[in-house]
Formats: sequence, structure tokens, C-alpha cells
Amino acid sequence: MPNLAFDVLIALLSICLYVLWVFCLVRIFKKAGLGYWGLCSIVPIMALVLLMVLAFAEWPIAEKAKQPIGGPNPL
Repeated sequence: MPNLAFDVLIALLSICLYVLWVFCLVRIFKKAGLGYWGLCSIVPIMALVLLMVLAFAEWPIAEKAKQPIGGPNPL
């Protein structure tokens, strides 16, 4: 006889880990300046597409790195 309590526990743990995964992706995409794109990772295939978006997107930190230290040259 299957143990229903164990199955329910595994299902709840899986759901919690999945929600944590989506939360982390949303945070990463917000830091990358892409807003809530991380929510698209709910669809499993979209997670791969989102990794490609992250790989080729222009990150806000890259723009800051292009500026000289101390701001733009006043001359």
C-alpha cells in the first residue's frame, strides 16, 4: 500500500523548491535590468531561453564599467 503522507510531503517540497527557483530567477533578472522576465521560467523550456537572454543582454553594470572613474570628462 502506497504511503500517501510521503507522497504529499515530496510534492510540497518540490513545489517549495520550484517557487524558490522562480523567486531567485526573478531577483537575478531584476538586477540585470530585465524586470520580471524570471516569471517566464514557470514554463520549463522558457528557462533555457531565459539563460540565453541573460547571456546576451546588456547588463546595467556593463554600462557603468564603460564610464571612466570619476564620471565623464568635463573637457
